[in-house]
Amino acid sequence: MKVAICYKGTFNHPLWLVKNTFENHRSMLYDCFDDIDFFFSTYEGESEIEEFYRSQLEIRSYSYIDDSHRNSSTWNAQLEHHQSLAKQILQQDKTYDLVIITRPDLRWLKRFDEVNIDKKSFNIPIRHDSGNCDDNLFVFPSQYLNEFIDAALILQRTGGITHAINHRLEERNVPIHYMQDYDNSTFIHNSNLGQSIFTMCKYLKSEQLLELSKNLTSSIEEVSKPWGSYLNLVDEDYTKVKKIVIRPGESPSYQYHYQRREVWVIIQGTLTVRLNDIYKTYGVGDAIQIPRLSKHQPINNGDVDAVFIEVQLGTYFGEDDIVRLEDKYGRI
Repeated sequence: MKVAICYKGTFNHPLWLVKNTFENHRSMLYDCFDDIDFFFSTYEGESEIEEFYRSQLEIRSYSYIDDSHRNSSTWNAQLEHHQSLAKQILQQDKTYDLVIITRPDLRWLKRFDEVNIDKKSFNIPIRHDSGNCDDNLFVFPSQYLNEFIDAALILQRTGGITHAINHRLEERNVPIHYMQDYDNSTFIHNSNLGQSIFTMCKYLKSEQLLELSKNLTSSIEEVSKPWGSYLNLVDEDYTKVKKIVIRPGESPSYQYHYQRREVWVIIQGTLTVRLNDIYKTYGVGDAIQIPRLSKHQPINNGDVDAVFIEVQLGTYFGEDDIVRLEDKYGRI
């Protein structure tokens, strides 16, 4: 079976998460087929992620839509990606038995060959109570590529949303097959968009993120600190990623950096963040932006360990780019 696997959207996740999700796709999707070509529709400027995919996959086409779509409606941009991918496939000198259009940050919960797929129909994960559908995964034979382009184009011209593409396809006599029945009792938040089929990385729960970090760091030595400990998950020229644990009642120094900014994502406990002398408490799933030169300090006022993932972005990540202003351990 000849298969075209297509990825759409903005690929701006940390590289460690991209690599981990790639392994999920390899085992749950790629391993189900023998003959795969890959197609991408994204934006220019994400070179490290593009380089990673090119080093791993047989890519037929890696294309970019105009940057103006970054500032347009989400639906308009997605519809542009859909049309771009379908047109790329039609330009090839081979005919594909199956086309799979999805996202690089979709995380499969079951193998593709375990999903209820009708290979003669246009497959969509679920139909919502509203009548609209999920838009993160489409699976269909290539004979429907032109109808898919027409449906996306009419939605784009009329200001429609991608969740309504099932209606436009039905108007063009395309048979729709839903991979599973919609279960309203399980739909709590956006992580349930794919129900039993997939979730999205950005909606992973704290225990899932923690499990990812454990898998990534099982062979990495823990660095002890007077306030707790940390693990270096990623150490590259363009980023450093740490898993940081702060014991109850403890806190690192109040500090700032000249050459980097940081993003913190809490995966366990609660964390009080002192940012330029303003205090705010955050919980699991919260993300905190720490701009370059901003004075900052994480404080654990709780009674369990506070754990967060720290992503450093900038030009230099050495420990000597720490300017301590206050430190309870006498390290100034």
